Amino acid sequence: MRYHNGKIGRLPRVLREQVNQLLFDGTPARPILYWLNTHPAVQIMLANHFGGKPINEPNLSHWRTGGYQAWQKRQELSALIRHFADHRSNPVKPSQTSPASFQTADLVNEGLDRLQNYPVKSDPIRPN
Repeated sequence: MRYHNGKIGRLPRVLREQVNQLLFDGTPARPILYWLNTHPAVQIMLANHFGGKPINEPNLSHWRTGGYQAWQKRQELSALIRHFADHRSNPVKPSQTSPASFQTADLVNEGLDRLQNYPVKSDPIRPN
């Protein structure tokens, strides 16, 4: 498993989640950076790992193209799995009587069974 070890990647999970949600909501960089750099937990992490240097726009930009992208993919996968699980009570039925139609329905139903039981971790980036 790959861990992000930059300034934002080292934040506690709850703060990374909040940063990701702010980015998703379209919040501009400046308010995000102000909020982060004034947060006590962030200040402690920065002092311990980065000589107290604040999180800056390049740090946020780097996170946006790395950790945030991974977060978005996990959100999409979680939504897809929830969607399939919600609709699992209605198995896919073949629309024709051809063998290919039955094979397709069987494959889709097998995939849905697997997805329904697929464990989705809330944050595989860094356990906190």
